[in-house]
Amino acid sequence: MTVPARTETKREVIVELLEMSGVKQLAIQILDQLSPQLIDIIRKSNPSIPANFLTMAEEEMRAVFVENIDDIFEPAIIIYPQEFRLEELQELRAFRASPLGQKATAVTPRIMQQMSIAGAVWVRRWRLSLWNG
Repeated sequence: MTVPARTETKREVIVELLEMSGVKQLAIQILDQLSPQLIDIIRKSNPSIPANFLTMAEEEMRAVFVENIDDIFEPAIIIYPQEFRLEELQELRAFRASPLGQKATAVTPRIMQQMSIAGAVWVRRWRLSLWNG
């Protein structure tokens, strides 16, 4: 008697897609970029807080974020199925595994960083035009 092949679930494909996309690593990189700014804001608004406390707080914030990264991305497990059928998720996974998909995954963080910088420059110019004009 042959055992029927097990059909993979949407959840399994979504978890794999999240891993392939590098989104969790990107979130950690964003945290690493933003946390010094956050700590600086706290330092400036509360100068009496000891520097070593802020350093420990920053380290703890990162540790808690990394430790809970799967829980942080759990909503994606609910959101993706609302937009994609299982077959579409499988096609998306196949794309992510392809050379072009891997390239897209690799360059997307750099593109997003450059877009963020370009957006900040635009906002600065816009604010200057309000003040000067």
